[in-house]
Amino acid sequence: MFNVSLNKSTNIAYTFSLYFVAYLCLSFLGYYIFTNYGYLEDRFNDQTIFATHLFTIGFISLIFTGSFFQLLPVLFGIDLKINKTFIITFIISIILSLLAFFLGLVKGMFSENYFLLLPFLLLILSWSKLFVAVAINFMTIHHKKIKDIHLITCLTHLLMGSSLGLLMIIGHAQLIQFNFRPYHTNLHVMILLIGFLLSLIYLIAKNVIPMFFVAETKHNYKWGLFLFYVSLYLKMFAMYSENIWINYASTLFLAIMIFSGCYDIIKTFRTRKRKRKNTVINLWYLGVLILTSSLILTFHKIDNIDSNFLLHKAFFVFVKIIISAMIVKIMPFLYWLNLSFTQQNLMRNDTKIPTVNDFFSEKEIKFVYFIQILTVLLATFFQKWLGIGLILESIYLISLFIKANNLFNLNIIKLKVEHEQRI
Repeated sequence: MFNVSLNKSTNIAYTFSLYFVAYLCLSFLGYYIFTNYGYLEDRFNDQTIFATHLFTIGFISLIFTGSFFQLLPVLFGIDLKINKTFIITFIISIILSLLAFFLGLVKGMFSENYFLLLPFLLLILSWSKLFVAVAINFMTIHHKKIKDIHLITCLTHLLMGSSLGLLMIIGHAQLIQFNFRPYHTNLHVMILLIGFLLSLIYLIAKNVIPMFFVAETKHNYKWGLFLFYVSLYLKMFAMYSENIWINYASTLFLAIMIFSGCYDIIKTFRTRKRKRKNTVINLWYLGVLILTSSLILTFHKIDNIDSNFLLHKAFFVFVKIIISAMIVKIMPFLYWLNLSFTQQNLMRNDTKIPTVNDFFSEKEIKFVYFIQILTVLLATFFQKWLGIGLILESIYLISLFIKANNLFNLNIIKLKVEHEQRI
């Protein structure tokens, strides 16, 4: 049913490196929230914009780029040709972009130091490499599947949103004369968070959940994907027109499409053949609950609360939970798959290798679930202390990564030593 191959797979050490840096950025975000919480009440001030991009560029982009290195070759058969130089360049561009955001926005140095714009250009060029690799593969496919169209659409929105962000930064630095309004900020957010990120999560869920949980799913969802993007662009138009009724109707349309996607994911889990309790599934359910409940709240006026800001916060919590659900399931599988592949190549089938559960045990995954519930409670009732929760989560997951990576490397060495002794 699913063709899984490591023939074009990227070195798993590259993915580990990006995940490691991602959680370092998340821990720094936790520290920043805890020490600067009083400045983060307005979503349009410079401190909030920096904190937002610390999460999106420093955490999300590293996680999903690292995942791309494994999922695109394994599930889509795309040869990314990633090397160590690209990884180092990409990580440096992320760090320098965050530093430029801090100096340019928080310290107000954009108008004095135009060289701060260079890291953002380097970052977009790095993402363009992924887009070009996918686009070349897309053009060579004679019978394109919906997942191929979905992937290229997601990456197109990544470049669109990033380019608009770069244009806004250039305008902020007063290199061009352009009157940016809150509309452009909202457009930037909609393209990246919904057109790219939310759509990408659904794409991964449609391809990964049935494979890992032996569940049934509808693979031809082209009309659902089409209507999702129609609702997204109608919402963008409604924001520009500033008509209350058009805005309300488009928001309802988009919410219905997101609800239908959430329902599809839950329905897929319900069709799995092994019905036993699973902590990873509980993580998905928790994430879907946060997303759907926050969408419902946006239709109700709450005194002294910006409903859009509330939705953005809830969306980030949702993304963080889903990322945790993906990582604790996919990473152990990839470590095991790479070990099995090495074992077959070295013809050491008699050598025992760790199972998937040896990399991340069920007890460790349950503790990740507990941490996610803790961060949800902190984000809801004790928002300043959310920073401490993010720091604890980062430390714990980094420790899991190091443990799993060490176990993987030790078994690789073991297989190679036994192979040499046999020769």
